[in-house]
Amino acid sequence: MLKAACAFLILLLAPVCGVAANKDFGDLSTIHGTARFDTLIERYYAGILNLDSTTEFRLLNQLVEQGKQHRQTIDVVAAYDLMAGYTDGKLQYWPASVSLELKAIEVAETNKLDIAGDVCINHLGAIYYHHGNYQSALEYLLRAYERMKQHGFKNITNCCVYIHELGLLYYDLGDYKTSLQYYRQALTLLNTNPDMQRHVLNNLALCFRNTGAYDSALVYFQSLVQIAEKDKDTVWLGIATGNIGSVYLRQHEFEKAKPFCETDYRYDMATKHPEGVAGALTCLGEIYVAENKPDEAIDTLKQAEKWLMPVLCWNFGRQVYLYNTLAKAYAVKKDFNRAYYYQQQANQAADSLYRRNNADNYMKIQQQIEAEKHMAALKLLDAERKSEIMKRNYSLAGIFLLCIIVVQVYYSQKLKREKEKELHKKQAELWQSEKQRTEEELLYAQSQLKAYLESILAKNNIIEQFEAELDHLRSAPGGVVQTERIETLQKLQASNILTEDDWLAFKQLFDKAHKGFFIKLKEKYPDLTQAEIRLMALTKLNLSGKEMAAMLGISSESIKKARQRLRKKINLPEDGGLEEVVAEI
Repeated sequence: MLKAACAFLILLLAPVCGVAANKDFGDLSTIHGTARFDTLIERYYAGILNLDSTTEFRLLNQLVEQGKQHRQTIDVVAAYDLMAGYTDGKLQYWPASVSLELKAIEVAETNKLDIAGDVCINHLGAIYYHHGNYQSALEYLLRAYERMKQHGFKNITNCCVYIHELGLLYYDLGDYKTSLQYYRQALTLLNTNPDMQRHVLNNLALCFRNTGAYDSALVYFQSLVQIAEKDKDTVWLGIATGNIGSVYLRQHEFEKAKPFCETDYRYDMATKHPEGVAGALTCLGEIYVAENKPDEAIDTLKQAEKWLMPVLCWNFGRQVYLYNTLAKAYAVKKDFNRAYYYQQQANQAADSLYRRNNADNYMKIQQQIEAEKHMAALKLLDAERKSEIMKRNYSLAGIFLLCIIVVQVYYSQKLKREKEKELHKKQAELWQSEKQRTEEELLYAQSQLKAYLESILAKNNIIEQFEAELDHLRSAPGGVVQTERIETLQKLQASNILTEDDWLAFKQLFDKAHKGFFIKLKEKYPDLTQAEIRLMALTKLNLSGKEMAAMLGISSESIKKARQRLRKKINLPEDGGLEEVVAEI
């Protein structure tokens, strides 16, 4: 059962401090700025609001004229704002109220009355919301919220009311998550307005109930009950107890729901509120059905139908609930003809509700989208405006600073040039020194590599001598001594062939003389083996096949075959040579 209890925004602004009724706005000579605006609003609700239309508008027009005469533009803003509220709330002529509120906003913004302007923008959004124009309502309420946030919520009297209004709009749009966000913020900014506190607690709880967070809903509804009991507020006691009953009904906890629904019924009967009485009776009828008491359920539901008659034609939600419950009651009683009849009535009401909600929701969603697009555009324009102001300020500051800098530069330029000259000189010396060091390192590496190659070549000569002596010994007849000499020569020959340690030393020297060769070779030909990498390095040094064979401890024929395999592996054409490949690396 929905117990929304949402009074129109303007009525929530009424003061609660017990100010005596005034026939005019009284002496305002010592009050200025935002405090003056708040005082005018307070005194209006304290007495002028209850006067007849003619007297009220005469006093408000006087306020406008006096404000213009004495250059109290805040009075003009307040007068137009109050006229707009009265025209909408009492006269129900909202086009005129919109026009008056726009006048109030124009005066406020022209005279940079920021906080008064924030309030008037919010009131304009509330007027649109009151008349179902959700697009314009959302646009102005969000705009007011952003401005109030910028100016500081605590600097704005009744800011909780304005934030709560935005929560109501999102609640009406079915966006309970966003609605909760604004209700919670409103709760933290509550002032001395007790009625506002009740609205916020109730609507927070309704959001939790509608999203299935029943425990949280009960916490807030119970808080509302405690406040209402303390103040002996029977209206809010009826609302809160009825809503607690609805939470238990949604969970089918009929025994827990019953005492709350009965209490709600008693309070609603005391105020003679037709919808409230009908809702409480329908809930009790559902409980009687669950208790298998069809006769009591039917009697109770028939009473509910009578109370609902004044709003039956448009309150399809109540009709669906009432007729569905009546159908269940007659079904329990085994009167299936009547059960079928009321089920048909419920279906017709549900169909009407579905069509209306679909149309309403489509319109609300479209309006919400358009409003949020417009707000995004406004934010962008506001950001651009602020950016332009910042650019202008920076430009002025820049010109001023430029004048100072020119004077300073004039006196410091000579010193700067001398420092730069000295710095360039040091950098040139450092660069020359670094260049010389690099060249020396390169020459040293090349000399080391050359010496290493010479030693390798010397080894090659020794190896050739060993091979010649071995060939001679193998061909000559001999005994044990001859065999020992051959073995000794073979060991000597093996000790002079390029070993793994020799290769690592050679590789380090080679890399110093030809920086990056092995890295570039690996990048270009990633599939090469270590033996093939060695062959490419030796080729880079322009060694002959015989010299390579001697260094690697293999035959010249093996070197030739290895070079052929390598050419094939790297897809070298017939007219190309390995020497050309390594020369490019």
